[in-house]
Amino acid sequence: MMCSGFLLLLLLTELWGNERYKIEFQNYKKFQFATNCSFQSLLMHLNVTKNNELFTLYRPVKKWNQQTIVTLKMWLYAILDVRETDQTFIPYVWIDMHWRNEHIEWEPKDFCDIKNITVPIELLWKPDLTIEEMTEKDKAPPAPYLTIKYNGSVEMRNDQVLVSTCRMQVYKFPFDTQRCNLTFKSLYTPVIDELRLHAISNTSKITNWSRQVMGKECEWLLISVDAAPNTTNNFEYEQSVVVYTISMRRRSALYIINFILPVLFLLCLDFASFLISDSGGEKLGFKVTVLLAVTVMQLILNEILPASSDRIPLIDAANCQDNCSYQDVLNYLNLTMNNELFIMTRPVKNYKQPTYVSLEVLLYAILDVVEKEQKFIPYVWTVTRWHNDFISWDPNQFCGIDNVSVPTEILWKPDLTIEEMTEKDKAPPSPYLTISDKGDVEVQNDQVLVSTCRMHTYNFPFDIQSCNLSFKSVIHTAKDLRLQPSDNSSEATEWSREVMRTQYEWLFINMTVTANNASDPLGQDIVVYTITMKRRSVLYIANFLLPVLFFLCLDLASFLISDRGGEKLSFKVTVLLAVTVLQLILNEILPSSSNNIPLIAVYCIGIFALMMLSLFETIFVMYLMEKDSASESTETAGDQSLSESCDKPRKVNFYSCKRELQKWIQSACVCDLSADETPSEPLPVAEEDNSTKLREEYHALEKLSDELKAIEKTLALLLNSRKEEEKPGYWTRLAKRLNKVFFIFYVTMVSLFLVFIFLKWNIA
Repeated sequence: MMCSGFLLLLLLTELWGNERYKIEFQNYKKFQFATNCSFQSLLMHLNVTKNNELFTLYRPVKKWNQQTIVTLKMWLYAILDVRETDQTFIPYVWIDMHWRNEHIEWEPKDFCDIKNITVPIELLWKPDLTIEEMTEKDKAPPAPYLTIKYNGSVEMRNDQVLVSTCRMQVYKFPFDTQRCNLTFKSLYTPVIDELRLHAISNTSKITNWSRQVMGKECEWLLISVDAAPNTTNNFEYEQSVVVYTISMRRRSALYIINFILPVLFLLCLDFASFLISDSGGEKLGFKVTVLLAVTVMQLILNEILPASSDRIPLIDAANCQDNCSYQDVLNYLNLTMNNELFIMTRPVKNYKQPTYVSLEVLLYAILDVVEKEQKFIPYVWTVTRWHNDFISWDPNQFCGIDNVSVPTEILWKPDLTIEEMTEKDKAPPSPYLTISDKGDVEVQNDQVLVSTCRMHTYNFPFDIQSCNLSFKSVIHTAKDLRLQPSDNSSEATEWSREVMRTQYEWLFINMTVTANNASDPLGQDIVVYTITMKRRSVLYIANFLLPVLFFLCLDLASFLISDRGGEKLSFKVTVLLAVTVLQLILNEILPSSSNNIPLIAVYCIGIFALMMLSLFETIFVMYLMEKDSASESTETAGDQSLSESCDKPRKVNFYSCKRELQKWIQSACVCDLSADETPSEPLPVAEEDNSTKLREEYHALEKLSDELKAIEKTLALLLNSRKEEEKPGYWTRLAKRLNKVFFIFYVTMVSLFLVFIFLKWNIA
């Protein structure tokens, strides 16, 4: 009995021991499972560190002769510029590359089902891809991270501003369509047996993706994006390449308004010059002026077109005294420059837990708005906050220290980017970030952003512009990183007005904050800050609108100038050329990508057309009056011949009268002698007195007749001038009547046009 009892006790003890062992083993497995739920444990398992150069030096293959296949995806985000003169194409593109690293692989069930991890880009080998056509270094900041999947697949996304060459075909300018190539190839791995490039060649899919994300097209309209894998011979090696061909069409509306139509108008003016008389120098001066205007337009065209054309992004006080420095806190946290686990991955203990990032943006200044290039350059303050699960301490153990500032390089930071940014931030980055005792991290930064903004210049210079700043993660999806704003629209607007320093020519209205939370775990959260601003239009009114209006008033005043002579015509041509110069200045301000013609362009071209119509009317009136003056000159020649024929009989009659008068005097003397009975000596004296009186009377009559002739000529001239004034020629009367009717019509059209334009500006 005792033996059996002993055996039973031994059996129970063994069973109890096994059960205890099983419980401890399960607890151990749970502990081990919990410790493998962080990205840091996974990186330690993979031995992916900055000191391990084996991951960066060579192609990630187990056999040297095994080919690495790189899958390439590219979509166009913006067409920043196309320079025809130096044949440069500047697009803003997103590039997505996939390849396999055979030295990286893990079982997701051993690490709490972690299927992918994000690491800094410097830790792994990357394909050395370059673009053949790129002529300048990429201006956009490079992507700081890449993503690794459990099966060894690596993904890298990057945005690039490419300054590339493109052969421009400007034969049909401004109705041309351009095709620019971006050829991707390996720079130092030229053999196709080592590296092969593969691309999605579905043209419609790539084009639709590009149109969905397109933020700016400048003056160009995207037609399609084609991808074509190919091979090329690089000396004696065969190399794999992928060629993306971007097709785009120019928006030609403003070129028609500001170039083609003015040249056509000048040609019409040249046709109208045939109505000007050839007798004076007005026609020659007019034609030379028109020719010089066309020459100015040619010089402007020469600045646009290339010369190479073939055809034309709590303890005691003592302990407290010992732990009263920031270094003690950092030593406690093991936070040093050599501890790479704090910077390589998201700071969460469980990868399924997303990192919540809070964002706050304040507008500090509006530095510039470039309508021509559709650029918006603000100076903003950004405050980013998130939680680090591996950082916490008790402030009572460190003399009440509840926060500490450390360099930004020793901690992980969210990879936030701005979708609209096209150039790297020009302001120096913040060198420090702040950590709280709870693990909250805060980074404050000021940024000068060169971003794209779709300008709506229809109401220029009374326009209101809204420009977006869209913040999002470069590679993290919504299941990894949740982005949310910490302020609402009213707070953002009020705080921005308090810190605003300069607004350039703009008046800040408000800032709207919109959070676009992704419903799909694979999507991305986006926070959009919309800055609304109004242009200060006083200087544009004083320096542009009023001068054009003044020129129109001068054209109206030109109706007071006489139509005889070329002064009126020269005056009108000079005023028209002045308006043309203002149109050229306007063309340097407004962008060519506007779908609708701006009202100010309609204002200028309308006034230009009215003034040109007035010029045509003046030419026609001068032509009619020239016809009348030609007929009057023939009549004047006839009158002169008639007056000469009338003067001859008068002279004959006068001399005959003179001879008769002399005969009468002599006969009178003879009669006096015969009548006296007794002649005596005083007779000769009397006879001499009578002849003297007769001569005096003769001279008086001769003088009187000369005065009468002068009076007759004066009266004839007065009568002729009155007849000419009272009875002008037929064409002159028609020209004056036409001038009056056209003046009434012209004033009416000018009034209606100005009322229409100002109403459209007011309504818009």
